[in-house]
Amino acid sequence: MDNEILSSIYVTNGVDTDKVLDTLAELEDVKKSKSSTKTKSSKTAAVDHTRSLLRPTSILVNAAALQLVDEEGFCDKSAEDMSQEMLTRIHAVYAEKDQVMKTKTAVPKELPYFAIAIMVIKKYNFVVIMPDDSSNRESGFLAFYDGNGKSSSYGLYVTDTVRMDKIFSFFHGDLKKRDREEIMSSIRAEAPTRRVDTTQDIAPFANDAYNYDTGEFKPYIPDQTHLFKFATKWNPEAPLPVIDQADGTQWRPDKWLGSLFKDDAELVLSMWQVIGAHLRPYNSFDQWPTFYKNETIQELGTTRRWSISTKDNMPIDVPHLITTGMVRGAAIRQGCDQLRVDLDTLVDSIPEAANHAYYLDSIVERVIIVDIEKTCPQRCCPIPVRYVAGRTVPGNFYERQRPPPSYAATRDLSSVAGRDNQTGTQAP
Repeated sequence: MDNEILSSIYVTNGVDTDKVLDTLAELEDVKKSKSSTKTKSSKTAAVDHTRSLLRPTSILVNAAALQLVDEEGFCDKSAEDMSQEMLTRIHAVYAEKDQVMKTKTAVPKELPYFAIAIMVIKKYNFVVIMPDDSSNRESGFLAFYDGNGKSSSYGLYVTDTVRMDKIFSFFHGDLKKRDREEIMSSIRAEAPTRRVDTTQDIAPFANDAYNYDTGEFKPYIPDQTHLFKFATKWNPEAPLPVIDQADGTQWRPDKWLGSLFKDDAELVLSMWQVIGAHLRPYNSFDQWPTFYKNETIQELGTTRRWSISTKDNMPIDVPHLITTGMVRGAAIRQGCDQLRVDLDTLVDSIPEAANHAYYLDSIVERVIIVDIEKTCPQRCCPIPVRYVAGRTVPGNFYERQRPPPSYAATRDLSSVAGRDNQTGTQAP
């Protein structure tokens, strides 16, 4: 018989094919040898299992708890049923170890902290939210997914410790402060880590999330890490709001924006884009609106006093940077205009600049800077808090004029945490 055929036959009979057998007697001998090997393997496995039971009981309990939590359908049960089944599994571990060790150990009446923690993590989607600039678990914060459709925080990962304690109580009826701390510590150590996804162009609304990239409106799911959402529900069929005012006129957002920018279609469109950008908090855009049609900005833009400032608010020599690609400082004093450029040259040459800095001479240009602190009471605005001549003008926004009085240039930083509002106004 052909050796290849013999080989395939013996493979189907569980025979080692490294040696092709010539007789049925040899085949039977090999089968007996295999059977003997299996028996030895079974005995070895039994010995290994017995030895494993010699490990500390806490390790055995934790291993059994992890195994049960991963069983299909276990976390779909109620917290009460999960707790009872987990406690039964833990008692079985104690019983098996007592049988091997010939001992009689008192079984626990309550679930251990670790068992509660892993059930809470799996059933209620607990995670550790990590900051973008760290991989250290300790720098993250604990949160859980709110899947309650009637909750105001539905679809978000929340950090409400009161609700966390309530969840813990589902698995342990009488929790003390120390118990909660121990459970929280175990969850922090075992929960998966998450980062907020800043790559998607998503607007989180009260009912669900709208994806600007795909044009789709999708429900919240635990796989999406949202920390906040807008209180307004998304309604693509909503009519344009029209408000009847006391003076008999009507207020419309489109007309209002038009009045702010003197019906300049380009500026109005830019403002709508800014509003839309604020609805997509996960997209940094790496750009800012620049309203160069502002009268004061146009006037100041022609002078060679524009530069870029470092993180220490020191201006750099822009012409030197443009020609050599190297950065060096620029002196701020009379006669040093050659170290700076006009605004158009700056924007055209370095379109991705982090800021635009301007050396302002208030006496010559008849423009002053009004620095309004974020804590300034509304009744005091627009009274200038202080006047600053020769101050570098931050360059994120060249915003709209605001009456009254006739503000020439405004940098609105209300959306930037911890920063002031910088306002330039035309001097009398």
